[in-house]
Amino acid sequence: MIARQLTPGQQAALTRGVVFVLIQAPILSLFVGWFWRWTSFPDANLFTLVLAFVLLPVAVLILGRTEGGRAVLGDFPKYALYSLLPYTLYNIFRIPMYYLLEVVFWDHWFDYGSGITGAPSSTWQSFVSGTLVHSLQGYVLALGFYVLFKPSLRNAILWEIFLSAMYTWMFPTYVLVDFAPPPKWYYVVWMAHFWMGIGLWVAPKFLYSPALGQWVKGSRLRLGLLVLAVVALYATPYAFVSLKVGTWQFPLQETLDRQTQQQLQVTLAAPSVLLAVVPAQATGPGGELRWHEARYQLTLQVGSRSWTDYIKATKSVDIAPLVVRGRLLHNGDVIGICFAFVEELESASKAMRYQAYIQKVHEIEYTAVPVECVGSSHAVPEALLGHASVGLAIPVTVQWSVTMHLKGDRLKEYITFAGSAAAPLARVPTLPEKP
Repeated sequence: MIARQLTPGQQAALTRGVVFVLIQAPILSLFVGWFWRWTSFPDANLFTLVLAFVLLPVAVLILGRTEGGRAVLGDFPKYALYSLLPYTLYNIFRIPMYYLLEVVFWDHWFDYGSGITGAPSSTWQSFVSGTLVHSLQGYVLALGFYVLFKPSLRNAILWEIFLSAMYTWMFPTYVLVDFAPPPKWYYVVWMAHFWMGIGLWVAPKFLYSPALGQWVKGSRLRLGLLVLAVVALYATPYAFVSLKVGTWQFPLQETLDRQTQQQLQVTLAAPSVLLAVVPAQATGPGGELRWHEARYQLTLQVGSRSWTDYIKATKSVDIAPLVVRGRLLHNGDVIGICFAFVEELESASKAMRYQAYIQKVHEIEYTAVPVECVGSSHAVPEALLGHASVGLAIPVTVQWSVTMHLKGDRLKEYITFAGSAAAPLARVPTLPEKP
């Protein structure tokens, strides 16, 4: 009813606006679930991409009945074909820039895939699904341009200036938490979008040019060669990235994971202390107290945890869980058995901004792990009991075995560290006196 009250021009404008909003759902989900993190990436896709997929044919069915709507939707198949070229040029341009400037451009494809599937980031599963997400994002950005604007050179360049500005603000602000982009990163982003703009302008001129139509007219061979050339052009950046992932990225990541494991050490960070000697309940006819338990505490230290990944981003290895088993010995006798379980060591991964992330990485470079030890009160060295023992320290040997689950980019393994150290054992001043 409303559509009938509009002029054909107004109907065309309404159709363009509705279609644009619906086809931009992959970008909307990127904002909601990835940049702003209002919800999870899968949920954002469910309530934007899937919803738009359902509503788009309904909108086409309704708006396509109007005079202005038919004019817009009649060109939609051409727009869909045009949109294949621009983001293909965008990706192809970044291949030589990878060799000239060493700017990796496919790292977020893994993040997209992991966010969608829940699979670990550095896997083929995340790569394949993330590549599809990346391709869909580039495709709908180009398609949205053709829906809204005439494909002139000026409009194409203005569109890409807008996309470049948005990209160079959103990604460093909300996504590149562990990476401060150097100037060459911004150069590659802007130039890649520039070539995407050239593709937006060129695609209609090339794919529907009279010269090209005349060349393929009546020749299946030429038509086949044209289709083969288009497919090869489209597949080139994805074939290149797949080759680099399998032959360079994954092997390098495994090497970096191994090096990170080798740099980790577990050391004794603080001297052991006798915390308490605990009495039993009053027993016997005289109600005497029986001292039966002694408690000690020591602190181990895990580090160093920071490392640099294949795109030169700063990382901190996550450790979850961690289990400590150990002993305290004095003059060869065991005076305490030690144990600690830590579900997850403090991590920098929850930081939302680069400065906070880097600060947290430095804070947890060497992470302290407190460990409690328990032994019989009869094994407490006599020198630590009584008034004169306050401030006194006696030599003990600390032995430990630490098993931890290291979460690298490619390798996720359980590693066991064993060690021992001679250290002083002192008592805390508040230790109750033994009667």
